[in-house]
Amino acid sequence: MTTAVLINHVAAYAAAVREHLADLGPEQVDDLTDGLEADLAEALDDPTRPITGETPLVTRSGTMEPVAAGAPTGSRAPDPGLTCVLDLTARFGSPEAYAEELRSAAGLPVVVPTRSSRRRPVQALRRRVARMVERITSHRRWPAVREFLVSLRSAWWVARGWALFTVATVVTGKDIAFAPQDLSALVLLLVLVVASVQYGRGLWAPPRRAAGVFTALSVLAIVVLPFAAASQWGRPEVTSSVEYSVQQVLPEDGVYLDGEPVKNLFVYGPDGEFLDGARIVDDEGRPVGLADTSSFYDPEEDLSWYWEPRVDAQGRDVWNAYPVPMWNNLDATWIDDRGWVLPDGVHGSAPVQPFSQLFPLAPSPGTTTADPSDPATDTTDPAVDPTDVTEDGAAPSAP
Repeated sequence: MTTAVLINHVAAYAAAVREHLADLGPEQVDDLTDGLEADLAEALDDPTRPITGETPLVTRSGTMEPVAAGAPTGSRAPDPGLTCVLDLTARFGSPEAYAEELRSAAGLPVVVPTRSSRRRPVQALRRRVARMVERITSHRRWPAVREFLVSLRSAWWVARGWALFTVATVVTGKDIAFAPQDLSALVLLLVLVVASVQYGRGLWAPPRRAAGVFTALSVLAIVVLPFAAASQWGRPEVTSSVEYSVQQVLPEDGVYLDGEPVKNLFVYGPDGEFLDGARIVDDEGRPVGLADTSSFYDPEEDLSWYWEPRVDAQGRDVWNAYPVPMWNNLDATWIDDRGWVLPDGVHGSAPVQPFSQLFPLAPSPGTTTADPSDPATDTTDPAVDPTDVTEDGAAPSAP
């Protein structure tokens, strides 16, 4: 092996050792590595000891063609003048281990990986990215590209918020969805888009400690957006079918107007006068009652109203005699097991009619007005109470 090659190997190894001692001061490094190259060369030149790590060059087909150790057969060494390949780490160990031996021999503490040393790979990556960015931005076409990208900033801010919304749907265990499926998802989408736009405009600057988080979210949005779009466009269309069952709604008893139950009725005669206590029956003689005769609440007056039926001559409740008397909770006393109860002797009163009088009806064509002086001929049947109507709707015969 030539002396020049040996010196180059020794110098490279010594430089690597000094690099692992870089945390020490320059004076300490000089003290520890003073004469290191000479010591290494002397150790390699020791005639009583083989040069460990020096690998002889192999031959091929019986000829002495220099081939590098470890290279495939037939590959030539870079320097035909070499007769061996030297690996100093096989003789002295790794430069890091050699540096630790120097520390130990000098009584210095073993180096503990510091935060800066742990961040060296990150710093190296940053430098590599910076060089790449510098190479791109120094291109002559970069100004035009930059102008175009700047025009897309607003769209990117919205897309970033939308991509983060997609990530949020996946994190919550839902399927990837570009469009919100409910109100809460819509609110989340709007919040993320607004936050992304405001952050992009510089109006919502994050705390210094959270700046890295926002940057990571932006990178995540760049990564997620293409996959989310591909999954959405590649999803087959699904036609949802909804089964409808038609059920017949049975009519409820009572009187309704515009779908709302009527609370009371007021009857007026053909002369337009109000008829108090008039009974109403249908075409089959059945009494026509209200839909609900329990109670109702009036929010305007903050009162609970209750109906109370009239009573016929036989003491029976009559619910088709109008208007039905009513009372409210101010007239009653609360009893725990009975609710609101009227005091003894107190009864509900008929509500005031909406009109005191209506216009009288015109006489029907072909009818004459009866003379009050003439004796009236009573041709009507005797009074029949609706409660006495038989099942077929006919009134019972008179006794």
